[in-house]
Amino acid sequence: MKVLLAGGGPVARALAAALPAAGVEVVRWSRASPGPTAESPPALAVLAVSDPAIGAVAARLLDEGRLAPGAVILHTAGAVPPSLALASVRARVAGVGVLHPLLAFPRGGEVGSLAGVVMGVAGDEAGRAAALSLARALGGAPLLLEEGALPRYHAAAALAANHTLALVDAGIALLVDEGLAPAVAAAAL
Repeated sequence: MKVLLAGGGPVARALAAALPAAGVEVVRWSRASPGPTAESPPALAVLAVSDPAIGAVAARLLDEGRLAPGAVILHTAGAVPPSLALASVRARVAGVGVLHPLLAFPRGGEVGSLAGVVMGVAGDEAGRAAALSLARALGGAPLLLEEGALPRYHAAAALAANHTLALVDAGIALLVDEGLAPAVAAAAL
């Protein structure tokens, strides 16, 4: 299987490492480094780009002939239904979907394997099938979602990730007020 992977951020970097390890051939694309058009363009794309850029990136890839006719396009935004994010290109592709690894991606660090990571999967029939195939190839634990469930799914992830950090930060502040050095307080918690 060959996949065009669009994006240059933490999610794209993690997928760029994990997909080849899972036996998936990856063609990289980003605004900063689009690279040449492939002689044999992939029939599947994963867009690991910012939420507002999903539709524009998909259109650009199609306009530039970077995807095979009848391609399936997935994005990695957990809260955005593919029918909305990819509405502008939906008539030009065979399917749209979401593949969202439920994991905090460090900006500068490496994630390593995605084995065992829950991966939110949604989309139309072709998009869902492609996302399931990639999730399984990566060793992930697919969580099938209807598009209407994506906001609740993403809210659960944001609550756990964001509030945990806020609680730890508040705990550090309390310990610093009691005389511990910030680094010691952080290590303690």
